[in-house]
Amino acid sequence: MSLGDRLRELRGKESQTVAGRRLGVSQSAYANYERDFRPPDAEFIKSVCSAYGVTADWLLFGGDAPPVEVVSLEERRDCVAGDTASYRLHVPPGPAPDPTTFEFVPLVAARFSTGGGAFVLSEAIESYFAFPREWLRRRATSTKNLVLVQIIGLSMFPHLHPGDIAMIDMGRRDIHEGMVYGLRMDHTLMIKRLFVRPGDQIRVVSDNKEEYEPYDVHRSELHIIGQIITICRSFVVDP
Repeated sequence: MSLGDRLRELRGKESQTVAGRRLGVSQSAYANYERDFRPPDAEFIKSVCSAYGVTADWLLFGGDAPPVEVVSLEERRDCVAGDTASYRLHVPPGPAPDPTTFEFVPLVAARFSTGGGAFVLSEAIESYFAFPREWLRRRATSTKNLVLVQIIGLSMFPHLHPGDIAMIDMGRRDIHEGMVYGLRMDHTLMIKRLFVRPGDQIRVVSDNKEEYEPYDVHRSELHIIGQIITICRSFVVDP
């Protein structure tokens, strides 16, 4: 099956004129591509992938089936809003993941504030998140040093949002200029950027500089829990 054959399969019942117009080329140019008279350029390939939801790899080299089920223009028109039956994603079967290759990192009940700080109510474990062991190995000092915390407050916005889950590596407590850390000052927990200043002073900086001024504290007043090494963010609100 050639590239032209795959174009013909994607086009379905559309005319070459309509397909060419949708893809930004003339009918004659489209016909040459479909008949394999000439190879398409990168811009045309990009347009096809965007219009039909297939990958460039499948379009150029083929396979058993396109990554996304082919739907003709007429079928697309007939789809009811919100009906995804005609847009099923084809996921190639693969081996089930080996549970022994995952580490479970605890999410603690304490809330870390990016604003003025949140009182430590509890450090009980709420749940566990599974991460590939090899992925963690490349990022963390040790999987035993990892803990997940939920963020509240807006002082680190837009880089950190309320509700984000931050992974803290408690093995990374040395201050590296401008990195983000989980901190404890007095009885409050917070997440801030840190900068070393002369005289054992640490500058504590929020990303939301319009609403939160930076300030300096003596190193002895600040306890570094660990460096933030990754953030988990959900774009779906719990019901």
